[in-house]
Amino acid sequence: MVLFAKLVYESQYCRQTEDSNTICLAVLKYCTKYIQTVLNDSNVQVQAIGLQVLKTMTQRSANIEDISFFTFFSGELITEIFHIIHNSLKKPASKESVAIAGECLRFLVLLQTLSKANECQRGFMNLLLKAIVMIFSASEDDSSQEVSDIRTNAVRLVSSLAQIPSSAVCFKDVLLSMPVSHKQQLQGVIRASVAQHQNASPMKTMASLEIKLPVPKDSQTSSTSTLPIEGSKQKSSPPSSPVHFDQGQHGR
Repeated sequence: MVLFAKLVYESQYCRQTEDSNTICLAVLKYCTKYIQTVLNDSNVQVQAIGLQVLKTMTQRSANIEDISFFTFFSGELITEIFHIIHNSLKKPASKESVAIAGECLRFLVLLQTLSKANECQRGFMNLLLKAIVMIFSASEDDSSQEVSDIRTNAVRLVSSLAQIPSSAVCFKDVLLSMPVSHKQQLQGVIRASVAQHQNASPMKTMASLEIKLPVPKDSQTSSTSTLPIEGSKQKSSPPSSPVHFDQGQHGR
């Protein structure tokens, strides 16, 4: 469905007449609605598959046209991304729900990293910082280990964004333009990252979410196979995104 939307988005037919443009917009709207339905599903596994498909295809963007489409298409799904984060941190937060909230953050980091236009970079940076504020606000009274881990990694992410040259200027501009309450909360996060660095505690990798896929009935294996949401290859090769959710100590 995402590839179909991409084909329509890039089609010259959509630019020929007003009628053809109307048809293409209707198709794009249908494709967007389809993915929104997946991300709004009550089953965490379904949400995880939808996020993984979006993230993998976006990572494979080979040119400016690809990046343009995925930033456009993903922009139509931001409400669903924030909805997942909000619901994932409701008490009691489970290991699965916290993991998928982390995946949402990683996806926003990827979009901000790939964005080329200054306006897009600022837009996705603003969304990313709002998501981080949401995580801290929603988990203030939750002392579980899972929530503690995502808060710790969010602190490291903010530290990275503030210090890595490619994002530091954009981070500062967006931070200064945010509401006072959000600005103060993020400044508190930055102070926490400094204290965390001084304590030099071992870095924790946030739990990855596993996707259970059905296998053919005639298979001699078990009824489901387990696929880590990050993919097994990432254990031996570095991720493609230059800014990572659990690399808060880099760039210092």
